[in-house]
Order: sequence, then structure tokens, then C-alpha cells
Amino acid sequence: MKLTEFESYKLLKKYNIATPKHFLAKNKVSAQRFAKKIKYPVVMKLMSEDILHKTEAKGVVLNVADMNTLEEQYNNIIANANEFWLSTGNISKPKIDGILIEETICGIEVIIGGQTDAQFGKTIMFGLGGIFVEAFNDVSFRLVPLQEKDIEDMIGELKSKKILDNYRNIKINRKKLIDIILNVSKMFESENIIEFDLNPVFLNEKQAVVCDARIMLRE
Repeated sequence: MKLTEFESYKLLKKYNIATPKHFLAKNKVSAQRFAKKIKYPVVMKLMSEDILHKTEAKGVVLNVADMNTLEEQYNNIIANANEFWLSTGNISKPKIDGILIEETICGIEVIIGGQTDAQFGKTIMFGLGGIFVEAFNDVSFRLVPLQEKDIEDMIGELKSKKILDNYRNIKINRKKLIDIILNVSKMFESENIIEFDLNPVFLNEKQAVVCDARIMLRE
């Protein structure tokens, strides 16, 4: 069973894994109200159990700067979802849970992923996120459960480890990074998760925050 991002955020919260301030809006008025509360710019994401690959359906909009833009993009996301659903051969409209409104987080992007291997069991992957994942394939792996030393070793194995060590004044909170990977390890060990992908996880001086999450549970 694949969780929506909103459902994934709920599971992450259970293990003290930070996510952006967010709200699942059922209409434009509530979306605008929450966006004003957390301050623009905000991120908007389609939430639908029928369309889990939001980007393919043009269901993600970044840097929404004001109320009027939010209203316009709200309409666009719904229209895009319906068009995408019909283009895949369906005749009815997709089930749309709402539009997720979340705060914009900035920083260095890393990825934390996990898979269940038939031979080795549950394995966690860590590396630089965003464009670096595909460009350099610079990642390291460990079996769960992880200890702090395991995580330090994973970081040390990366070719890009300098970026995570205050390289050229790029500052990250290393403790927050280690804590978030430890908590992800606990979640993976405790829950009936087949695989997950947390990308990007944004790192800055103060935070380590999961800003996109895909989690698959065993049914």
C-alpha cells in the first residue's frame, strides 16, 4: 500500500522526523488562510491516492508568492489532475483528497531511502539529493538498525562529504542530520515498510527537514 505524502508525513511525525509546516486544504479559502498564516512563498502539492506521482500530473507548484497566484494554481492543479487521469485511460475523475499547502524550506538537499532485500533485510541508503543523485550516484548503504557511528561512516564514504562539513561556508546542522537518519532507522525497523524515499531532505544551520516523502507499506 502506497501512502500519500500527507499520510507519510503523519507517519514521520510519529518518529519525531521533521516535516514542513503543512495543511491539507479542501478548498481555496482554507488554502489561502493557511498560506497567509505560514507566510508566502509556499509549496502546493496534489494529494490523491489515485495519482501518487504528483510531478507527472503537473501537481506540484513551488514558490507560490501570493494569494492570487495560489488561487490560480489551485485551479490549475485540479485541472491537471483530471486531464492526467483521463489520459491514462480512466473514464471517471480521480479521487482528490485536497491540495497540500506547505512552507518553503531551503538548504542543501540530501536523500534518505530504504528497501527490503530478500537476502539482507532492511537497508538504508543516504547521499546528496536533488540533481546530485542522478549526476553522481554518490550514496552509501547500511543495514538497520543504525547507530550514530554507522551514520558518521556513511557520511564519510561519500565523495561529496566535504559539502556536509561546512565546505566553503555552506553550513548544516550535523547533529540534526544524524538525528533524522537515526529516527528514520527506528521507523524502518519498527513499521511494516517495504520501501521508502525521502527526497529532498533539506539541511541548513538549524534544521533537517523531509520535504517530500514516498512510503510503501506491506499490505
